[in-house]
Amino acid sequence: MKRSALLRERFSVLRASFIPLPLLEVCSMMDSAMISKIMKAKRYADERDRMEFSSFTVVFKGNHRDHTVTYENGTWHCTCDFFAQRGICSHTMAMEKVLEGMLPEESIQEFETAAA
Repeated sequence: MKRSALLRERFSVLRASFIPLPLLEVCSMMDSAMISKIMKAKRYADERDRMEFSSFTVVFKGNHRDHTVTYENGTWHCTCDFFAQRGICSHTMAMEKVLEGMLPEESIQEFETAAA
């Protein structure tokens, strides 16, 4: 297959994938190796179970002040007062929800809800 035909074929695959139109224009100027990497990135993004976080830091922008959440080797920490009292807070629970399926099972925080 001629190089131009191959690039047209890959370009049509990219158009049907997740790549926004302005980026597609840039892709038409890229070589086939870059196009392959973009397609691989799409596949990785769709296969979230292949990723597992081991550490990160997130800053929550609050109405009154910011709070920093850290996660290091399965252990959560937050700078908010509620976390200092209970070892769990809305900020860490929100991060668990955002990263659902991407954290080791042993790092999922357990908490009891108050009986109504």
